[in-house]
Amino acid sequence: MGIPAVTPPAAPAAESLGPAAASFDRGRQRLWWRICRRLPVVRKPIGVGPWTFDIACVPDEDWACARLEQAARTGQADEPRWQPYWIIPWESSQALAAHLLRQPLDHMWVLDLGCGVGLAGTVAAACGARVLLVDAVPEAILLARWNSWPWKSRAVCRCLDWRNGRLTRRFDWIIGADILYDAKDWPYLHDFWLWHLAPEGKVLLSEPTRPVADTFAQWAAANGWGVHEPPAVVIANRHIRFFQLERRR
Repeated sequence: MGIPAVTPPAAPAAESLGPAAASFDRGRQRLWWRICRRLPVVRKPIGVGPWTFDIACVPDEDWACARLEQAARTGQADEPRWQPYWIIPWESSQALAAHLLRQPLDHMWVLDLGCGVGLAGTVAAACGARVLLVDAVPEAILLARWNSWPWKSRAVCRCLDWRNGRLTRRFDWIIGADILYDAKDWPYLHDFWLWHLAPEGKVLLSEPTRPVADTFAQWAAANGWGVHEPPAVVIANRHIRFFQLERRR
């Protein structure tokens, strides 16, 4: 049985959606120019439920891969550990964003972990949550900051590596799209969630049907988590699974 639906607000609180909002905001325009100097960025309308979000992203995967390889060759990165998954709002993030519309998020504290361009965290902020969007890639944080700008009064972006980064706040929800692809990261995620999840909090993850995801629920249960799998969805012909974790009592 699915999670009961919660009606989202008729429109995101405060500022309006879309390019019109940006055109009169000098701060957001300055950020846009800064992004354009560093990235081959475009703006795409992304529909989430009844809303359409103006999302900045980098659809040129070849550019991202070439930059990653160059950084590895020149010693600017120890290894090409972070593949260019941050460059666009993948189907998993779109599914997670739509799923958040069914949650009572108003005034909740939400952490968007591995946020990429920040679609899910932006939607959470539009639903009234207080959101921290984090990613290990500085360019991703630039995009997430621009995308969440209309709700900047309750959406903050910062660089953080879940392997060793720590925050001072606990969260009602920790959300993540497409962050389970490497099982070597699971112990780091486990420790991070334990450190940052409020006592009654929930972890909500979305994941395409990679073989590695088939073992995650069993692994999480063996490590002390209560695991619930909400109904899967299909986005752009991709089957997306959800995992909802809570501390086992």
